[in-house]
Amino acid sequence: MKINLEKVIEDFLGGINIDVDILYYFDWDSIDWEDAGNKLYNVIDTDSGFEFEFSHYGTAMEYLSKNDYSLTNSLQIASDLGYEVDNLNSVILASIMVSQEMKEEFLKVEYKITDFFTDLLIELENEFDKEREKDNFEYKEDELQNWIFEVKLKCNQK
Repeated sequence: MKINLEKVIEDFLGGINIDVDILYYFDWDSIDWEDAGNKLYNVIDTDSGFEFEFSHYGTAMEYLSKNDYSLTNSLQIASDLGYEVDNLNSVILASIMVSQEMKEEFLKVEYKITDFFTDLLIELENEFDKEREKDNFEYKEDELQNWIFEVKLKCNQK
């Protein structure tokens, strides 16, 4: 087997330089080979992985003064999220702004993740075809996903 599936995926996802630990949210059992970027985004978002919370007023004020002095962006995000002005403060505004930036940061690399998994699937399908052509390799056409799972298990055993 030429492909060390686990290492290839971990190296790729671990090499994406954003503020979310993508590998933490990656699930081997539910890889969506054709829409991996969107699937990972949804998993991270559902698990509150994009949420950030400032714990101190001073830190939040410092962040807002450097990144949204007029509060235009953070107030727009708050409005889009359904916040009412009476319920806002600098900690909430700074926190939702950072959370939004984390989502946008991920969306900038989402297509790279999807392309990576799509290309990897093509490579695995080619490997599958080569293995099937060898003697005594009798997988049925619909068992590619099981074969990929077996490759992953072999990678984990090494």
